[in-house]
Amino acid sequence: MLLAAKHAAKIDAEHPPRRSLRRRTLRFVLFAALGLVPACRGATPPPLQLLNADFRVTYAEARARSLAAEGPIVLATGDELILFHEGAMERRVAIPSAYAHLPLAIFVTLHDRGGQLDESTRARLEGLHARAVGARAAAESERLPPEARVRQARLLSSSLEFLDATLSSGRSEPAEVTAFARRSAPLVLESAKDAARLQIEGYDAVIAEWRSRIPPEEWQSASAVVSGSALPRAGALGVQYFAQLFGESGEGRRVIYSESVYDPERMLRLRATHQLDRRIAEAFFEDDERMHRDLLSDAARELLSER
Repeated sequence: MLLAAKHAAKIDAEHPPRRSLRRRTLRFVLFAALGLVPACRGATPPPLQLLNADFRVTYAEARARSLAAEGPIVLATGDELILFHEGAMERRVAIPSAYAHLPLAIFVTLHDRGGQLDESTRARLEGLHARAVGARAAAESERLPPEARVRQARLLSSSLEFLDATLSSGRSEPAEVTAFARRSAPLVLESAKDAARLQIEGYDAVIAEWRSRIPPEEWQSASAVVSGSALPRAGALGVQYFAQLFGESGEGRRVIYSESVYDPERMLRLRATHQLDRRIAEAFFEDDERMHRDLLSDAARELLSER
């Protein structure tokens, strides 16, 4: 009974928003499969819903088997690379701190605050100012090439000058905020290039170490899952990096973008879902991409075009 309860709790965690019928159905199927059918509150779900719930349980089991059979998987999340290989995870910090977001922080604090600074905005600017002073003092200890340190110092200094002027006047004028953003743009882009270079070098070092320990025939099936927010997606550095590494054109069979999902366990589950859905699509439709779009999409397009 304890095993059944644990599995039921897992189902609850994996299906959080819908408390109602689908969750009760999944629990019912799970307990029924274990021969431990509990007393039901309300009517037993209809047979078709039981069948569909049974599919979901079976699918989850098949997905777990698919993951166990996978070659090495590299997860790129935050400043880490994580290697999932032979059932174990190995973490490496791969991205040094190299990119000051200070001008962007100033802009998002002030862009819609035209006029007199209120108390909370002034406090936020004072906090940014203090952190910028500390960052400038510590700049020499950063692991940056000399020219990158110079760019960072210029970016921090110009931002501090703007903060000093804004705090002194006690006002935030939209035209001045926009002018600051435009002046900062070249430095922001140069700093972004420095950050990209360091990230690529960091990835190279970690990947080289892992490849030296993994047999070449296993690495041939390696894949990557890159986490990030919705907007960067196709142009994300991690997607570009691993696509080049694996000889892919971008997202696809060996490179997956994990949109707004940063937890390693969920990223691995996403990879296993992609692989299992490819096998389903190839077997049923002779098109291994078919399950990567809504199964109802073709029918919906046809029916809606007839309206």
